[in-house]
Amino acid sequence: MLNEKKGGSAIRLLRVARGLAQADLAAACGVSAGTMSNIESGRAPVSRKRRTQLARALRCRPQALSGSREALTEALTAMVSSSTGSPPA
Repeated sequence: MLNEKKGGSAIRLLRVARGLAQADLAAACGVSAGTMSNIESGRAPVSRKRRTQLARALRCRPQALSGSREALTEALTAMVSSSTGSPPA
């Protein structure tokens, strides 16, 4: 289950790390920028379908959006590794 506050923070962190504007992520997921703002701030619930859309747009596993520190760390490590060409540690 997605913890909206922690999940929203994870979504924001991954979006910024990917260099995406909030409006770009919103468009990729078919929602308004206002809805994306509410998701990132934890004011809007995220369905399983929406979490899958977000994960696809952010190029990460849906578990990284759950608010789990371990899953988020794994996603960020993979992101850094893919941008540098280095294998994950």
